[in-house]
Amino acid sequence: MRPRKNNRNLPARMYLKHGRYWYVERGQWHKLSKDYAEALQQYANRTAASGSGMPALIDRFLIEVAPKKTAKTEKEYKRLGKLLKENFAEFQPRQIKPHHVAKAIDDEAKTAPVQANRLRQLLSVIFAHAVRWGVIDANPCRDVRGISVKKRDRYITDDEFAAVKAAANPAISCIMDFCYLTAQRISDVLKVKLSEISDDGVYFQQGKTGKKLLVQMTPDLDEVIKQTKKLHNKVRGLTLFHGRGGKPYGYFGVSAMFRRACKSAGVKDFHLHDIRAKALTDAERQGLDAQRLAGHKNRTMTEHYIKARETEEATPPSLPKKSAKVLDSN
Repeated sequence: MRPRKNNRNLPARMYLKHGRYWYVERGQWHKLSKDYAEALQQYANRTAASGSGMPALIDRFLIEVAPKKTAKTEKEYKRLGKLLKENFAEFQPRQIKPHHVAKAIDDEAKTAPVQANRLRQLLSVIFAHAVRWGVIDANPCRDVRGISVKKRDRYITDDEFAAVKAAANPAISCIMDFCYLTAQRISDVLKVKLSEISDDGVYFQQGKTGKKLLVQMTPDLDEVIKQTKKLHNKVRGLTLFHGRGGKPYGYFGVSAMFRRACKSAGVKDFHLHDIRAKALTDAERQGLDAQRLAGHKNRTMTEHYIKARETEEATPPSLPKKSAKVLDSN
């Protein structure tokens, strides 16, 4: 297939003409919907049976599977899916071999190694569904290893945490404290419902692992919850963290406000996710059960997580002392 000059954002053989989407096959133009989302669904239905084109397979995944994920994950899948469609625009699913995947990942890793691994992971998930759908017989990503990336070992000091918190608005300040005291992922924190808070603690069902966890109530945690409820006490939302209209805060909005606070405080390289790392590291230092707090399945995972941020301490030797004989000679 020749690279198209127009409609490059559309899947292979799909075109926009006179306000309507069309699917072209063997010279025949088949009418699709005028609505883009509906047209994509119709396109996926037409191409799914034969597995026609990698862009079609990726679009089917984005239509049928991605919406079942969290809003944040779905948005990321769409962004990465666009890159995958560009990389494999001329391929049929059955034409993709492991060396094709490896080359695409290696090329991406030259400038963005972390994103390269995310592309490989998403492509592998798409191919896993393609196997289930009967489009291909085996996943070509199975034997392609990811790019080795240095793990993040940034530890946020107490002073840095306090500086950003002081520069943040009251909502972000409360979110920071809540994230630290519960040591949970920001995505799970923003979903906490008022009904999940009791005198016993805060109930979480982690979105990433499905782990069910009750973080016990402490005086500090209770005080943060009370301060949070006072922020918009005239409007009661279903979630603990919500805006003036009662609508839950979204990750991207919170992240933007947090970045502004970091910039105002002059603290660089501080991410929202670093608060969980700080909390687990501090919990370990205080002799608490960091593994249980994190919701990890095994201790090895927790130790590896904390070790990347711990700094070993060593006592240096004393300076050599002059002997009494030497002192007398002086």
